[in-house]
Amino acid sequence: MKHYYKITDPFEIRVTVLYTLHKAQRALTAYEISHILLGSAKIDFFDIHDALSFLTEAKEIYQFQSMENKTLYALTETGAAAAQDFSAQVPLEVQEYIDECIAELFAEQEKQNALIAHSVPVSFDEFAAHMELKDGKASLLSMTVYAKDEELANKMCKAFRKNSAKIYDTLIGLLTASETEEA
Repeated sequence: MKHYYKITDPFEIRVTVLYTLHKAQRALTAYEISHILLGSAKIDFFDIHDALSFLTEAKEIYQFQSMENKTLYALTETGAAAAQDFSAQVPLEVQEYIDECIAELFAEQEKQNALIAHSVPVSFDEFAAHMELKDGKASLLSMTVYAKDEELANKMCKAFRKNSAKIYDTLIGLLTASETEEA
């Protein structure tokens, strides 16, 4: 259920942004911050971005580019201290929604990162399929298979995405089969 608590005061919006980054315990994109806050309270979209600009200039947060070329925002030490000091200013109803939304966002991102399959060039006109299955941060299976051309590599990746559990189970079964079963 979405909660709609109207926040219009610039100070309260800034504190809510700090609270969000503090609870996330990692850097977030402007889109992620906006998504979380727009669902938790009636806050104007442009006010959120004004708060991000103000907090950046005030050195409460800083921005940097990720390896995927996304702009991320993170707390500075003074921003983290301010987030702790002023978190009581954020209405409890809004805090609860922010906490839920962050958990949902991270769960969705973890799910998206659990299965990796893409073609990789190995020479001028030859390709391989790189496929990986993860459980959280732990890699359960990682393999790169020569595929001759990009079309075959993409076909292998598509099949891996569709049948990853079956492929994993079959591979584990083959690797753990005793020699007497083979005879």
